[in-house]
Amino acid sequence: YSHGVYASPEHTDGSAEAASQQGQAKPAVKRKRENRYKNAPPSVLSRRRAQNRASQRAYRERKDQRIKDLEMLLSEAQQKNDVLSQAYTQLQAEYLKLKSEQ
Repeated sequence: YSHGVYASPEHTDGSAEAASQQGQAKPAVKRKRENRYKNAPPSVLSRRRAQNRASQRAYRERKDQRIKDLEMLLSEAQQKNDVLSQAYTQLQAEYLKLKSEQ
Protein backbone atom coordinates (compact mmCIF):
# COMPACT_ATOMS: atom_id res chain seq x y z
CA TYR A 1 0.00 0.00 0.00
CA SER A 2 1.86 3.10 -1.19
CA HIS A 3 -0.44 5.55 -2.92
CA GLY A 4 1.25 8.59 -1.40
CA VAL A 5 4.85 9.69 -1.45
CA TYR A 6 5.39 8.87 2.23
CA ALA A 7 4.13 5.68 3.76
CA SER A 8 3.06 5.75 7.38
CA PRO A 9 4.73 3.30 9.77
CA GLU A 10 1.46 1.33 10.03
CA HIS A 11 1.35 0.75 6.26
CA THR A 12 4.88 -0.31 5.45
CA ASP A 13 5.53 -3.50 3.57
CA GLY A 14 8.85 -4.23 5.20
CA SER A 15 10.90 -2.52 2.48
CA ALA A 16 12.25 0.05 4.98
CA GLU A 17 13.61 -2.73 7.16
CA ALA A 18 15.09 -4.43 4.12
CA ALA A 19 16.66 -1.16 3.01
CA SER A 20 18.19 -0.56 6.44
CA GLN A 21 19.59 -4.09 6.43
CA GLN A 22 21.23 -3.34 3.08
CA GLY A 23 23.09 -0.36 4.56
CA GLN A 24 20.72 2.38 3.39
CA ALA A 25 19.36 4.89 5.87
CA LYS A 26 15.77 4.47 7.00
CA PRO A 27 13.66 7.58 6.20
CA ALA A 28 12.81 9.64 9.27
CA VAL A 29 9.25 9.29 10.52
CA LYS A 30 7.44 12.62 10.26
CA ARG A 31 5.75 13.43 13.55
CA LYS A 32 2.73 15.66 13.97
CA ARG A 33 3.13 18.68 16.17
CA GLU A 34 1.23 18.38 19.40
CA ASN A 35 -1.65 20.81 19.88
CA ARG A 36 -0.37 23.04 22.67
CA TYR A 37 -3.81 24.58 23.22
CA LYS A 38 -5.67 21.29 23.63
CA ASN A 39 -6.11 21.67 27.38
CA ALA A 40 -5.97 25.47 27.51
CA PRO A 41 -8.67 27.33 29.44
CA PRO A 42 -11.38 29.10 27.43
CA SER A 43 -10.00 32.54 28.32
CA VAL A 44 -6.68 31.68 26.66
CA LEU A 45 -8.43 30.27 23.59
CA SER A 46 -10.69 33.31 23.20
CA ARG A 47 -7.71 35.67 23.58
CA ARG A 48 -5.77 33.64 20.98
CA ARG A 49 -8.70 33.65 18.56
CA ALA A 50 -9.11 37.41 18.99
CA GLN A 51 -5.39 37.89 18.30
CA ASN A 52 -5.66 35.69 15.18
CA ARG A 53 -8.65 37.70 13.93
CA ALA A 54 -6.80 40.97 14.51
CA SER A 55 -3.72 39.64 12.72
CA GLN A 56 -5.79 38.46 9.76
CA ARG A 57 -7.59 41.80 9.53
CA ALA A 58 -4.30 43.71 9.65
CA TYR A 59 -2.84 41.44 6.97
CA ARG A 60 -5.85 41.97 4.69
CA GLU A 61 -5.62 45.74 5.19
CA ARG A 62 -1.89 45.74 4.37
CA LYS A 63 -2.54 43.59 1.31
CA ASP A 64 -5.34 45.87 0.07
CA GLN A 65 -3.19 48.97 0.64
CA ARG A 66 -0.28 47.37 -1.25
CA ILE A 67 -2.59 46.55 -4.16
CA LYS A 68 -3.88 50.15 -4.24
CA ASP A 69 -0.31 51.49 -4.16
CA LEU A 70 0.73 49.21 -7.02
CA GLU A 71 -2.34 50.17 -9.06
CA MET A 72 -1.45 53.83 -8.57
CA LEU A 73 2.14 53.20 -9.65
CA LEU A 74 0.86 51.35 -12.72
CA SER A 75 -1.47 54.21 -13.60
CA GLU A 76 1.37 56.75 -13.27
CA ALA A 77 3.65 54.58 -15.41
CA GLN A 78 0.97 54.26 -18.09
CA GLN A 79 0.49 58.05 -18.13
CA LYS A 80 4.24 58.61 -18.47
CA ASN A 81 4.33 56.03 -21.25
CA ASP A 82 1.52 57.83 -23.09
CA VAL A 83 3.33 61.18 -22.80
CA LEU A 84 6.61 59.66 -24.01
CA SER A 85 4.87 57.88 -26.90
CA GLN A 86 3.28 61.14 -28.05
CA ALA A 87 6.62 62.97 -27.80
CA TYR A 88 8.32 60.19 -29.75
CA THR A 89 5.67 60.30 -32.45
CA GLN A 90 6.04 64.08 -32.79
CA LEU A 91 9.83 63.88 -32.94
CA GLN A 92 9.71 61.09 -35.50
CA ALA A 93 7.32 63.11 -37.68
CA GLU A 94 9.58 66.14 -37.40
CA TYR A 95 12.63 64.01 -38.25
CA LEU A 96 10.96 62.57 -41.34
CA LYS A 97 9.86 66.05 -42.42
CA LEU A 98 13.39 67.46 -42.07
CA LYS A 99 14.89 64.43 -43.80
CA SER A 100 12.57 64.85 -46.79
CA GLU A 101 13.50 68.55 -47.09
CA GLN A 102 17.17 67.74 -47.58
